Amino acid sequence: MAPPSSSSPVWSPYKDPDPPKTTLVNSFKELLASGKGSDFTITCRGQTFNVHKVIVCSRSDFFTVACWGDFKETESNRIDLPGDHPTIINKMLDYLYTLDYIDDRVATSPFMNLTVHVLVYGTADKYSIAGLKDLAIEKMEDSLSFFGHLTTANGTQELLTAIKFAWTTTPASDKGMRGPILKHCKEWLDLLLEMEAFKTAMVEIPDMAYDFLAQEVKDRFRR
Repeated sequence: MAPPSSSSPVWSPYKDPDPPKTTLVNSFKELLASGKGSDFTITCRGQTFNVHKVIVCSRSDFFTVACWGDFKETESNRIDLPGDHPTIINKMLDYLYTLDYIDDRVATSPFMNLTVHVLVYGTADKYSIAGLKDLAIEKMEDSLSFFGHLTTANGTQELLTAIKFAWTTTPASDKGMRGPILKHCKEWLDLLLEMEAFKTAMVEIPDMAYDFLAQEVKDRFRR
């Protein structure tokens, strides 16, 4: 049997389930990275993002108003977001262009993404991006599934940091991100209560203390 010619397709164990979608997503990634054809500018703590109104406005009511409302940003075609972190804004834009964002540290420790997901969720709420809030919750639940990392120093600190942000960057009426944390922390509550940092957080953030106590009471009544 003759060997395959050099023009024969290369076999790969991976088959793209949706080549057209992948091509479209990649083209949108390139559009964001290059800024080609940009008609709106977002600045954040010294970083500049050249974006496209038709894309960012399609999934965010906030940017719809900023781009096409009766505001100075509409006239200048630029907006400054000094109260946010560039890394989180970048992830927000990744979602607006591709409906996803990258878990930077997932390869080394999925647990270490907790704070990132909390901040992405808070930013999505701030800029009225419902789909990104849902995605952040999904990614948070995936990261929390690696709860064995809680027994390590890094895992413990990451969890405490995420808890603090979850209860200080979202309104009390919004349980979207707090719910998964409460759910997964239930089995670790005895351990958390032995940590001075957690006790301090409970004192500094009364809403957090109330939610943890309410959850524990509910669980006890169910038994």
